[in-house]
Amino acid sequence: MIFTADQISAVHSQLTQHRNESPPRAVLLAVAALMGEESPPALICESQSDENTTTWRVVGLLDSGCLFAVEAAGDESRWNFDSFKDAEGRVQVQLSAHIRSLSDVTSMSLTSAISYDSRGTNTPWDVEAAWEIYWRDGSPALALPTRTDATAGERDATEAIVDKVRQVLAAR
Repeated sequence: MIFTADQISAVHSQLTQHRNESPPRAVLLAVAALMGEESPPALICESQSDENTTTWRVVGLLDSGCLFAVEAAGDESRWNFDSFKDAEGRVQVQLSAHIRSLSDVTSMSLTSAISYDSRGTNTPWDVEAAWEIYWRDGSPALALPTRTDATAGERDATEAIVDKVRQVLAAR
């Protein structure tokens, strides 16, 4: 698939809005491929690192009624964007990308909730929720990224995805 610089730039802008770090090119290309000509109204991006690996996850909701997910994991400092293998042929990056219709959703569950409040006050609780979406064919559940430092846009995107899935399930 061939992408224009404007398409990649638009994806980059959406994924880095209010963030200091930029996803690797492999993630940008996978997201652009799954989005096609659409501009997702809801897009969530997160990265997690440990001492050896950085994992990038992106989940998006398309106007066409589809969800997509991209995950890339590897030693980001050694990623070669033209090849996912090193000189000896060892895999440096594991990349997966999926697109599914919301009509394939069988259920959704709240897998955890973390509340933040100041005990003893009348301040309402601010609850962070972790959601998993399950598929009819038994494929692995789609966990919505839930960064503790999520931007307002990412929180809005999560709410939009959860609301859309609720609508699909309620219509059955």
